[in-house]
Amino acid sequence: MRWRALIVLLLVLLVCFKSSSHEWYRYGKWCHYYQQARQGSKAGQPGKHSSSGINLEKAWGGSAKRMKKGFDFCGKVQEVERLETGMIRGNRNRSMADLDKKMGLEKPLPMPAPGELAWVTVNNRVKKSKYKMDGAFTDIMIINAGSEIQKWGGVLAKNMWLLRWLSQAKRRIPDQIAVLSDGDIISGGCTAAELLKYYKTTVTASDGAVIVIGAEFHAYPNVFCGAVHDRNETYQHHFWSKRRTNVLEAHGLPEAIYADYVDCSRDLTCACCSYNPRYEFLNFGFVMGPISQLYPFMEFIALHCCKAYMPPDQGLARDYMFAHPDLVTLDYTGLLSLQMGAIYNPDFLKVQKRPNGQVVVFNNVTETVSCVLHGNSLSKVLVEEFKGKVAAAKKGFV
Repeated sequence: MRWRALIVLLLVLLVCFKSSSHEWYRYGKWCHYYQQARQGSKAGQPGKHSSSGINLEKAWGGSAKRMKKGFDFCGKVQEVERLETGMIRGNRNRSMADLDKKMGLEKPLPMPAPGELAWVTVNNRVKKSKYKMDGAFTDIMIINAGSEIQKWGGVLAKNMWLLRWLSQAKRRIPDQIAVLSDGDIISGGCTAAELLKYYKTTVTASDGAVIVIGAEFHAYPNVFCGAVHDRNETYQHHFWSKRRTNVLEAHGLPEAIYADYVDCSRDLTCACCSYNPRYEFLNFGFVMGPISQLYPFMEFIALHCCKAYMPPDQGLARDYMFAHPDLVTLDYTGLLSLQMGAIYNPDFLKVQKRPNGQVVVFNNVTETVSCVLHGNSLSKVLVEEFKGKVAAAKKGFV
């Protein structure tokens, strides 16, 4: 009888957990309406309609009581991010000794072969120290700095192992260009030479800023959860808007690049598009630059980030960029790495098989072969679909 009672109790707890998770997802999904609803509120109560005319009660699919519960959640998110995002008071400070203790005895990590682009990731699910990037054919090899990690340590593990690799690389090849990336990427088929050409054009158009970080449509973390902070006062400051225009013009690309293919109604918790969707916000899943400059950048992030995922490393990277505009810029074109997070209609990307048999993903917006598709945020399934299309094309099914 006791084991039956225990099973019933476990089932009840499981149902409650699922219900709670569902509710938190619902609150998170609509968190970016928080400020709008506050503007329409009366006597301190959440307003039924946002300033944009959205019926929030209907959008939440529930009662005013559920709305109130959700807005309370959003307020807590605001407070956590206000205290712990970026270089704001509340960061976790570490020393290099702390990181060395977590990583254990230092061993030599794999380095690029002479003349090979240093593309580095941290993937403990792959036990090879070097492997080919998934997707279309490319001459780019991925160096895996995490092949010997026995137990994954979350976001901090990624950042501290990238830092350890940079620590070894800067003693041997400090001036070499390296790429640091997430693992959820596939190759579009561009060559290392093409990637370097796009990088150099972007650096020149950015007044010599040599660290180029990926861009995306969503601002995350957005400290005020949909308010004007990240939308108008930081990324859209005249300096950054002008830099974005300069980079796009240098590549011969339009101001509203990819905007026709975006669905911003899928905004996530405190990750919002700008009012007129622009590919203008930082994404930390792709970083490229000289190893000697990447080291202090990654040192700052690894020493401050990620106690229970707060502050997020992406927030720290953003703050480093704002503090060092002479060193850091963004890949506003998506030529280096196209972050697919807010893209709902990828019709501008076509899988093609060339006469020489090489399969590529062609970008009709930039009129170039894509270098990387990054499955950030909600786009992981989308990128997996492209991976499948590329595999089918290699077998002759185009």
